[in-house]
Amino acid sequence: MSLPALNLEKRYAGLREELHPKPAYRWIVLAVAAISAFGNMMSAGIVSVALPYMAADLHVGINRVQLVVSLFLLLISALLPMFGRLSDQIGRKRVFTMGCVLYTLGASAGFAGNFPLLLAFRLVQAVGGGMLMATNMALVTLAFPVEERGRGLGLLSSMAAAGTMSGPAAGGLLIAAFGWRSVFWINFPIGIIGGVLAAALLMPDERKSRHEPFDYPGAASFGAFVVLLLVILSEAPAWGWGSPRALAAMAAAALAVGSFLWREGRTKAPMIDLSLFRSPVFALGNVTGFLLYVIQYFNIILMPFYLKRILGYSPAAVGLLMVPTPLMTTVTSPLAGWMSDRIGYMVPTTLGMGLMGAAMFLIGGLGAHSTSWAVIARLGLLGLGIAFFNSPNNSSIMGAVPRTKVGITSSLIATVRNIGQMAGTAMAASLFAAWAGAAAAATATSAAIAFDQGLFLSAFTKVFRVGALLGLVGVVVSLVRSGHGKSRSLVNHQ
Repeated sequence: MSLPALNLEKRYAGLREELHPKPAYRWIVLAVAAISAFGNMMSAGIVSVALPYMAADLHVGINRVQLVVSLFLLLISALLPMFGRLSDQIGRKRVFTMGCVLYTLGASAGFAGNFPLLLAFRLVQAVGGGMLMATNMALVTLAFPVEERGRGLGLLSSMAAAGTMSGPAAGGLLIAAFGWRSVFWINFPIGIIGGVLAAALLMPDERKSRHEPFDYPGAASFGAFVVLLLVILSEAPAWGWGSPRALAAMAAAALAVGSFLWREGRTKAPMIDLSLFRSPVFALGNVTGFLLYVIQYFNIILMPFYLKRILGYSPAAVGLLMVPTPLMTTVTSPLAGWMSDRIGYMVPTTLGMGLMGAAMFLIGGLGAHSTSWAVIARLGLLGLGIAFFNSPNNSSIMGAVPRTKVGITSSLIATVRNIGQMAGTAMAASLFAAWAGAAAAATATSAAIAFDQGLFLSAFTKVFRVGALLGLVGVVVSLVRSGHGKSRSLVNHQ
């Protein structure tokens, strides 16, 4: 931990001790975690909007400037479990506070005079962002009593959704007013405020009675597997799934995951305790969580093309019409978390998956003359399903592990999210390209290529029907999981 953070920790020790036994303390922890969740998700949308301006100013092509986003995602995905395990060993507060420091340092990308320097600062920010993502859910889980855990995680999910929703709009306003560099500068106050509050107000973690060695070989093999998997999901559709490059990447990924499983089954202090997956609540909760993000990214990838190419909306209107999903998630996530505290996770997660499947089916029925209200209603229904599923599902997973494993569990949930997003992106693009043919090429390049509206809509419908089928699979898995009883919290046990 940095020296300023240590000074703050000493200065406000008395205040922390006074607040800790009081109910208000849990809300302080939630506020600190929510700042990081909001900032991380908002930053993703802001930076994506800035890419064209960044490319023009720094004289780099689209194929290079996209590394600002893709390498950020790759590095976070590879490091998340390592930071989760590290937080269980040395303390969630220490990892979270250091994450704030690095996240703030990474905002210096806005001062970079060339693309390599910008990319270097962006990778520093990815390390800091990974530390925050690996710990914020664990902090909330441990701060809230069992009977209010769903409510706390629901509010955290709500803030993350609010960040997602505000990102593109905030990016446009910042770029218009201050230029593309300001999309990085906005992270200075977010990181500083989060770091100061964490250092001053969060209670230090209990010291472990014995030191456990860190599993460096396990971390390396898992990181290699995640990077290779995300490369395969993002690049194999362009390479061709049967191409030598794709097959070589698949073989390397299989070797990495095999090495990881072999290592974790033999070491006394594994990075990921594979015995956690013996719990159906934990294992199936992660499976359905993966399905959620695959379904969500079907819509995120294809809906803008439908709104622009078929309905003819302007870029600003397309952005506004995409808002109902994160807006509904933001508004209803606390309600879903409260419901899971009262009746358990089975009803809200099954209902949420069912609503997502129904929304995907209805979105697939949109046509060439659908109204904006028809789009809004369907995307709002999708957001409602996401809200009812996500926070109760996360609560059930976090409640199925012992207190000493909440850090790695929090990071695994985030890793599943990132892999699900990449899988959804690759799957949606591959299926649409296979079914749309020339219409897919037209949406990706220029209007000069013959555009067949009927072919586009046919492929669009088929892809969203696949999404509806995945929602049905999620309902079945959720019902199977419910047969193993209500999620029982183990977080108060060592």
